[in-house]
Amino acid sequence: MLRLLSDIPRRFPVETALGVVFYIIALCFLLSAREDEDILLLYLPLQALTFWLGRVNRIAYVASFFLFVPLLAIDLRPFLWSSGFFFMYVLAGLLLLVGNRKMDNRHFVAHAAHVTSRMFAAMAVTGILTLAVVAVIASFLYIFEIKDNRNVYAYVLEFIWIVLAPLICFALIRQDGDEARESNATTKVILNYILSPAVIAYTAILYVYFLKIAVAWELPKGGVAWLVMGFITAALTGCMSQTLLGRRYYDWFYGRFTLIAVPPLILYWVGLIHRICQYSFTENRVYMVVAGVLMTCFVLMLLRERTRRYQLMVVCLGAAIIIFTYIPGISAKSIGQYCQKHRLEKIR
Repeated sequence: MLRLLSDIPRRFPVETALGVVFYIIALCFLLSAREDEDILLLYLPLQALTFWLGRVNRIAYVASFFLFVPLLAIDLRPFLWSSGFFFMYVLAGLLLLVGNRKMDNRHFVAHAAHVTSRMFAAMAVTGILTLAVVAVIASFLYIFEIKDNRNVYAYVLEFIWIVLAPLICFALIRQDGDEARESNATTKVILNYILSPAVIAYTAILYVYFLKIAVAWELPKGGVAWLVMGFITAALTGCMSQTLLGRRYYDWFYGRFTLIAVPPLILYWVGLIHRICQYSFTENRVYMVVAGVLMTCFVLMLLRERTRRYQLMVVCLGAAIIIFTYIPGISAKSIGQYCQKHRLEKIR
């Protein structure tokens, strides 16, 4: 581990430089007692992009260091309160998961599991390091009776979490990150005895609800769409995870999931279309339509082995987020505003 950490500046020079620069920016904000630290909230997505570009293009990798410079002159507050800020973090996570090369299902799922586990491991390592450093500093200040220590902890903690935490995460991700491995015992327990049974129970609940509203001939509740979205996401995760399991106890379920998902998807689309017809599109409803199209396509892709490409699903998700969040005119916000304005004009 020490050898791995000591080699970080050589392996990740741009990420290291970016971390140091943002640490200096954070110190400037701290010393000047300014509260407009908006640029710091963009640090992790910038680091994720830089890390991803490291294996894509060397020139783009170096150039990514300068992306923060124009952001210093922009008022970021409107963006930070928009859906674009949230989806920027989603895209950062997808970049890490999708990798830098085309992979088959087994290698992609192994890579995604590796990245996820290493991110949690990095957080644990950084947390333990933080506790150890804080304990040493507290002991030092107490023994030597140093009173003026208001910013000492802030200086140290910001260095650990701004500079060290992302670099530790990147180092752990690159450690054996290209090897496809069978899941360990803990992962098998989570997948076989927690996730998959929960998905099956979830399916039973949605089926009972589907029969209930079909018999009563009533519309689904508004919140059901979110439940279906969570159900499809969990089921796709379970389906992907089967590629890493030696014994697949739930192939009978995931192998037929395209058909199993039909009633929940009907609930989703019926409720969503009804509300759109009643109240027209809003930004959230545009995103719900995009999510519904993606979920339907992903479920259909599971039908045949040739179209069951999990990496392609993640790429499509990322592309949809970019198109309907950041492109003016066709973004969810633009469509929602136009439709609501048109609706108000019709009401008048």
